Amino acid sequence: MPSLTTSPRHNDEIQSSQRKNALAHSATDTTAHTPAQDEKPLYIPSYWERKDGYFKDGVFHKPSYEIFNNGEPLEPLGVSFGYRYEVANHILMHLQAVSTDNFIIKPISWQPMNDYNVMMEGKA
Repeated sequence: MPSLTTSPRHNDEIQSSQRKNALAHSATDTTAHTPAQDEKPLYIPSYWERKDGYFKDGVFHKPSYEIFNNGEPLEPLGVSFGYRYEVANHILMHLQAVSTDNFIIKPISWQPMNDYNVMMEGKA
């Protein structure tokens, strides 16, 4: 029968308490992995947002789109909706599948992206 070598119990306790202390220290260390105050989340506009958006005073303005039916906004109950292009295009495909009316998508409003670092294609 092979002989089993076991370490004394106190060695295991020291190793586990050292790990607990290291973990507790890293959890309370306020300098570890703290983002700088001036860092903003990154925002990368889609093709359509780059095409229909614009910069004013160094701030990118992201467009919201609406669906128009025969030149009139599609506004159920008088409420105007602003969609991302991808969502508006998805709705447009369904409307075109069930109707012969002329549906189009147009940008209707622009949201300034002050709180984001906007990265345009190929630029940092």
